[in-house]
Amino acid sequence: MLLNPSDAAPGLASLSAPLVNQHGERVVLADRVGQVTVLSFFPLSFTPVCHSELGGLAQVADAWAEAGVYVAACSVDSRYTLRTVSDQLGLSFDVLSDFWPHGALAQALDAFDAGRGHATRTAFVWDASGRLVSKIEADRTASRPLDSYVEALRAAGAEV
Repeated sequence: MLLNPSDAAPGLASLSAPLVNQHGERVVLADRVGQVTVLSFFPLSFTPVCHSELGGLAQVADAWAEAGVYVAACSVDSRYTLRTVSDQLGLSFDVLSDFWPHGALAQALDAFDAGRGHATRTAFVWDASGRLVSKIEADRTASRPLDSYVEALRAAGAEV
C-alpha cells in the first residue's frame, strides 16, 4: 500500500540500532538516508514461500542497486542461518538478522507476529529523504509480487 505523506510512519533516520548481515557486518539502516531503501521482512529462512521470495528479490536486486536502491531482507534467524540461505540462493544484498533482542526491529515497525515468534511478511520502502513511502504486506503463506515493489520504488523516486 502506498502511504499518504501525512500518515504516521517511522522515518528511516529513526532506525539507528545496529544489526548484522549474513557476513557478520554491522548495518545501520539510518545510514541509508540519502538512498531509496527497501527492507523486506520474511518469517523464516527455510520455508518454501520465503525461499521463493528471496530468490525473486535476488533476480532484481542488482538492477535495483544499479538504480541507487539499497535492498535488504530481514528475519529473526541467526546470521549463520542467513549466511547459509544467502549462499544457497546467491544473494547479493544484505540479509539482516533481527535475532537478538528477538525481533526488536520487526516489533518497532509493527511487523512482528508475537504468537509465532517471527516477522510478518511485510516490506517497507523509504524515499531518499528517509520518509516511508510504502508498506507491502502479504499473508505468511503468500509471496509479495515484485510488481508491488516496483510500484513502491517508483513512488519513492527510483528509476526502476
